[in-house]
Amino acid sequence: MLLTPFHSTDYDVALVAQADSSQASSALAAPDSTGPIATLDDIPVQEFEGLDRIMLAEDRLPVVLAVVLVVWVGVLLMLVRTDRRLSRLERDLAERGPDGIA
Repeated sequence: MLLTPFHSTDYDVALVAQADSSQASSALAAPDSTGPIATLDDIPVQEFEGLDRIMLAEDRLPVVLAVVLVVWVGVLLMLVRTDRRLSRLERDLAERGPDGIA
C-alpha cells in the first residue's frame, strides 16, 4: 500500500467545485462573500523524506511497530519473572530466620 501525502475528501471536491464556479466572480467579490476560503492549490503538500519515505513506501512501518511491541512484551515478561524469583528468595530467607539456619 503506497500512501500519498494528499488524500481527497468530499470536502476537497466541494471546494474545487465551488472554486471553479466562482473563479470568474472572485476577482469582483467582496472580502466577506461566501466564496471558497482556500483552494487545493493553496494547501501546502509536504512530501515524505528520508526514513519516512522508506518505511511508508514498502509497508515496513507496521513491521517495525510489531517488532517494538514484541520487545516491550519481552521486557515486561522478564521483569515479572525476575520479580517472582526475588519474591521466592525473600520468602526462603524469611523462613530460614536471621541466622540463615532452617
